[in-house]
Amino acid sequence: MAKSSLGKYLRTIRYLNKKQIFYKIFYLLKNLLPFKKKYNNSNFVINKKFSFNNFIINNQSYLSKNNFRFLNINKKFTSIDWNFMDFGKLWNYNLCYFDFLNQKKIYVDDFNEIIVNFFKFKNHISGYESYTISLRNVNLIKYISKHNIKDEFLNYKLYNSFLRLKDNLEYHILGNHLLENAFSLLFGSIYFNDDSFFEISEKILLDQLDEQILNDGAHFELSPMYHCITLHKVLDSINLLRSNEIFNSKNLEKKLEVKAVKMLSWLSQISFKNNEIPHFNDSTFGIAPKLSDLFNYSKKLNIVIDSIKLSDSGYRKYNGDKYEIVVDYGSIGPTYLPGHGHSDTFNFELHCHNMPIIVDTGISTYENNSIRHIERSTVSHNTLMVDEKNQSEVWSSFRVGQRAEVKKIYEDDNSIIGIHDGYRKKNVFHQRSFHCNKNEIIIEDIIKHINIHNLKSYLHFAPHCKIELKDNQLKINGFIKINFFNYKILEKDRYNYCLGYNKKITAEKIVGTPSNNSKIHISIL
Repeated sequence: MAKSSLGKYLRTIRYLNKKQIFYKIFYLLKNLLPFKKKYNNSNFVINKKFSFNNFIINNQSYLSKNNFRFLNINKKFTSIDWNFMDFGKLWNYNLCYFDFLNQKKIYVDDFNEIIVNFFKFKNHISGYESYTISLRNVNLIKYISKHNIKDEFLNYKLYNSFLRLKDNLEYHILGNHLLENAFSLLFGSIYFNDDSFFEISEKILLDQLDEQILNDGAHFELSPMYHCITLHKVLDSINLLRSNEIFNSKNLEKKLEVKAVKMLSWLSQISFKNNEIPHFNDSTFGIAPKLSDLFNYSKKLNIVIDSIKLSDSGYRKYNGDKYEIVVDYGSIGPTYLPGHGHSDTFNFELHCHNMPIIVDTGISTYENNSIRHIERSTVSHNTLMVDEKNQSEVWSSFRVGQRAEVKKIYEDDNSIIGIHDGYRKKNVFHQRSFHCNKNEIIIEDIIKHINIHNLKSYLHFAPHCKIELKDNQLKINGFIKINFFNYKILEKDRYNYCLGYNKKITAEKIVGTPSNNSKIHISIL
């Protein structure tokens, strides 16, 4: 291993917590054992009174006979290959999640055949990973309940999948993975009336909801997309417990309700009026439930959104007469789990007249390739870059070594000033302030350093934007003016704007070369 690679690994693993390290070693040794535990327990009881009213329908991903569409890519199988990897591992995961069981258009005969086919398939690569089990089992229980399916083989396979999950909880990853394990075991506990599943689920949820939901309601991995996905599962869990009172679950139900209020409140604060979330960190179109569905679901459960002040997530939202701006002054994510984080400190998104104008470029892949590396890099975000180096050391698909830390210097209702140390090895510190007035935004950048460095500033515009650049002024769509002060060079360039996984469109960006003290003045007409 090269010295540089070793250093990168060491800078990454030093942030892991003790539980992650223990379970990584434990599962590694367990997988080396010559014998594997068999799961063929038939000693289970079905809860005949199980009830669940599914309020959010999944996107259509099953199109016709063995014809699937995931991540904007279609595949028609003659015979389903559950290890199909030609479109990447995430596509294969989606195949194994079984989200299609709860789409709007249902093919009961096809689906029953597919389920049996899956469980009879030998040598799954990802089908029995704990995360895929967690999502698939919830989808199966919802489907079984809705269509009143009574199938001994299916129940047998489902129960033993839960036993496998119980033995392989994702403590080596933590974060949203462990929550998904717990949400799934909660469904399994009530469907099978199994105390052991409930005890494990309750313990994890009571502990991890406090760990993972920040004081201002944000999910601590700081991806608005995963926040929405997790919120959906929290609402599902409340719905499940209220519909099936078979355990002493009032403590858990209360905890879930408190967290749901916080999560909904945070989401209502940072989302735009056009019902879009900012695409900070790993966020893109077409994956999480729609905001309208989540808010409608909360109303059906009589969960009322509260007024909450944005705080420890680091995200801030400012509203003018004709604009909304969301800025990122947060960390890259939890220290031991920054895998969905990007090198995007002081990034922002701007909407004017309910339309996106300055945007995050988003994501189109999780594969470990050049596209993933670019989409996580500083160059793909609306901030400053020094010497063509990332602020935080993002690498591989989900790894982060050295990372930028932010110190907030000043904040009031319309302004925020902070400084980050992502370039501390170069003795360079970037201070950025946002001052948001009625119809204008002033962004000031100060680079504190001793030696001369190469600075680049990036602004990415939505695909519909028409940009006119003359001297040091931009005109966008006829009603926005942007003036650049103390910029040596301003150039138009193209970039790929992500419309979802494996789906991009070209749009325009501005690349500037600022001095040590520079300013961007945005006026909205």
